[in-house]
Amino acid sequence: MWLRVLVLGALFAQTAVARPETPVERRVRVASEVVTHRMLSQFPVPQYIIDASLCAVSLKVVKAGLIWGGQGSTGLATCKVNGEWGAPSFFSIDGVTFGLQIGVQFLESVLLFMTPYGREILQHPTFELGVDLSFAAGPLGGGQGTGVIPNAHVLTYSRTQGLYAGATVNGFVLTHNPRFNGSVYGEGVSPIEVLGTPGSDAPPAVSPFVETMQHRMPF
Repeated sequence: MWLRVLVLGALFAQTAVARPETPVERRVRVASEVVTHRMLSQFPVPQYIIDASLCAVSLKVVKAGLIWGGQGSTGLATCKVNGEWGAPSFFSIDGVTFGLQIGVQFLESVLLFMTPYGREILQHPTFELGVDLSFAAGPLGGGQGTGVIPNAHVLTYSRTQGLYAGATVNGFVLTHNPRFNGSVYGEGVSPIEVLGTPGSDAPPAVSPFVETMQHRMPF
């Protein structure tokens, strides 16, 4: 009797561990990992940049053949709401065709939106970096010092396969993903509504990303 219970318990535990990630879970995990990788690297986003930012986007763009974006690429965007990082909106990524080294298979980027205009454009259904918004490589460093903030709507922090320099996000077309946003927040919820929701009110499905932002990029 007890042996049967133990065997059934072990099988249940194995099944629970082996449960595959849902698409939402994978996107939340990947976006959280991108932020963690950046902030634990030797080139974290300086605190004065985090404090001055209004929104943040975490992206991982995967190369398939000669094309960047599409399947395997994912992103989440969040804005500051009532003194905390807010609920994230899911992004699809397309349009990347140049500016990356030969042989690179993925690009991770943390984008900081620094101006009210940048935050406004982030709420649009789709936009392109370098066309709708100016961007610049963000200053590097840690600690509590201050420095000059580049004059751009978006500051970028990117790495390719372990290298934290030499990558660009020029040409990225970012589109809020209504399918994933609908599955988490409800059908018909707009990007403006999602990005205006405090993180403490975010659905449990996206809370790991909110917690990562609060822990890794507090302000």
